[in-house]
Amino acid sequence: MTESKRTILMVGDGNFLAHISRLLEVALQLRDRLGHRVRFAGTGKFMRLVREAGFEVDSIYTVDRDTTLELAKRAGLVNNRWWYNTVKKSVESDLEVLRRIQPDAVVGDMHWTLHTSSEMAGIPYISITNACWTNYDASPLYAFDDHFSTRLLGRRLASKVMPYLKEMLSSYWARAYRQLRKEWGLDPKRAKNIFQVIEGDMTLLADIPEYAPTTELPENVHYVGPILWESAWANWTPPEWLDNLDPTKPTIYFTMGSTGEVGYFQEVARAFAESDYQIVTTTGGLVDSLDVVPENFHMLDFAPGLEIMKRADVVLNHGGNGTIYQCIKAGIPIIGIPAHVDQERNLQRVQDLGFGLKLRESTCTGREILEAVSAVVRNPSYRQAAQVLKRAADKYHGPSGAAEHIDRFLDQRAF
Repeated sequence: MTESKRTILMVGDGNFLAHISRLLEVALQLRDRLGHRVRFAGTGKFMRLVREAGFEVDSIYTVDRDTTLELAKRAGLVNNRWWYNTVKKSVESDLEVLRRIQPDAVVGDMHWTLHTSSEMAGIPYISITNACWTNYDASPLYAFDDHFSTRLLGRRLASKVMPYLKEMLSSYWARAYRQLRKEWGLDPKRAKNIFQVIEGDMTLLADIPEYAPTTELPENVHYVGPILWESAWANWTPPEWLDNLDPTKPTIYFTMGSTGEVGYFQEVARAFAESDYQIVTTTGGLVDSLDVVPENFHMLDFAPGLEIMKRADVVLNHGGNGTIYQCIKAGIPIIGIPAHVDQERNLQRVQDLGFGLKLRESTCTGREILEAVSAVVRNPSYRQAAQVLKRAADKYHGPSGAAEHIDRFLDQRAF
């Protein structure tokens, strides 16, 4: 531990729970266990969780949620002038906060412009991300169901060209960074692609190598394990119905995180209404109510997903990274309905490792979901594969591991 307190600024997109909750879990370790001064910068509805945990929060420019989701779903080209102006605005907003607070280090979770703004401000940058968002990713890559490349080329050919398309698009998305860095007197070669843009002076991978393999990791990139949102539930009291679920009936945990398609809540309720399954769902604030709520369907806005998963036989979800790692930690198989290519890629990996199934959002029906659930529940190999990954994940504690890496990094920078 460092001898004196340091000021650390955490920056994330407050529109998405996954990125804010990861930062929050690490921030609590840095503040409460290691004694650092920690504050946040971000904009979006989930910043309220940070305030409730007692952290100061500064506003910072953030692309609105719907635009971000549309870009993620498209996973293709975008108007370069718009993107140039967006990147410039974001860097300028970062700089205003960085220069005013003057932290000893800034920690970002997929806040892409910190790579440039922290360099301009002369402040060390620590990036929290996933292996698939780095140049060291070694997991297979296949065609995406409804991506333009698959529609144009067909699945077989699209899978063959996907690595080249990935290289082209990742360079395209970094083009604005190269332009701006050149204008600002920075080395444009440090933004050859978007994966390099995401890297920090130190990069922490919220992954396990068994799920997210890499190759040729440099010394400043470290696995820390999954960083799950658990601290908020320390004093959580389960509702009475959760403790009274029938142990003789299979239980399905259904969640779409904070980004999934809301129509599936009603679709799933109808599909499972007359079944022997018990459904527990967390809405994440995506829906307020349903037209039809059958007796075997139990709803909560928010709850500790890991605790519910421990009581479940399978998890039906959107393929978000955080939810997948909760499943791994619980040793529970997955059925996923991805809303964009990042989630679809996660679920491709789930299928490769044999602990779940991926469904196609554009054609998925309640009947198909019910059939997939039945197939997974009846086949023990899915749970067995999930248990193998659970044993690998149990070797890590992501929040404390990340905090300790940050603490050592600050110590080394002090000399």
